[in-house]
Amino acid sequence: MKNAPNLEKTSNDGEYPSQASMENAIQDIEDLILPWFSSEREMNFNETRMALEKLKKAHGINLTKIKRILLTTNGSVTRILQSIQRKSTYQVCVHTMNQILTRYPGRGNAFTIQERLGIEPRMEYNFRKVLLTTRKHRYILAISLTPLCMLSPEFRDDLMRADVPIGILLDRYKLEMLRRITVIGAVYPTAEMQEVFKIGEQRKIPFRSYEIIHEKKLLMKIYEFLNPNL
Repeated sequence: MKNAPNLEKTSNDGEYPSQASMENAIQDIEDLILPWFSSEREMNFNETRMALEKLKKAHGINLTKIKRILLTTNGSVTRILQSIQRKSTYQVCVHTMNQILTRYPGRGNAFTIQERLGIEPRMEYNFRKVLLTTRKHRYILAISLTPLCMLSPEFRDDLMRADVPIGILLDRYKLEMLRRITVIGAVYPTAEMQEVFKIGEQRKIPFRSYEIIHEKKLLMKIYEFLNPNL
């Protein structure tokens, strides 16, 4: 695993996203998120354990200890990754790869994205794609969908302008929240994932989706795709 790729960062500081950024976000939504919408629901302990067994038996994924922890934790993924660094100087960083505001509802599915996020039809939400990495390793490619109307202005500004992990932001604003796992599965890598993780097109990637709940309201949906070499 090498240093993080030098991918263009897209911000939302009052500017319209480029056409390429919008198309990339929609492609990610259609390829990596919408296929799982109909099967997403809160998973209990036994269901997460069965999902891990399916990753091994049905998808042939080697489940190392760190993969098991990252796929099932209800804590901060960034802190877990930081704890396994051999040197304290190796900091886990967030590199924003794409971020846009969009009203794209999805298509060909029983639920629109707005319905899943609990917001009004055609309401805007934030699409954010980041890479969790150190100077030596690339760990997780994560996509989050966030209804900005649920956030305070300060939280919203930090989310959209800074390369700060979600867990750190939640701590910073002292939000009591629940992480609710909804899917554990495997996908074939996109061309971008093949480049980021340096893998072939047939190497399946383990992933999970979960929701962050605050005061019984959905703050964001997150999809985390793990480097299969972990």
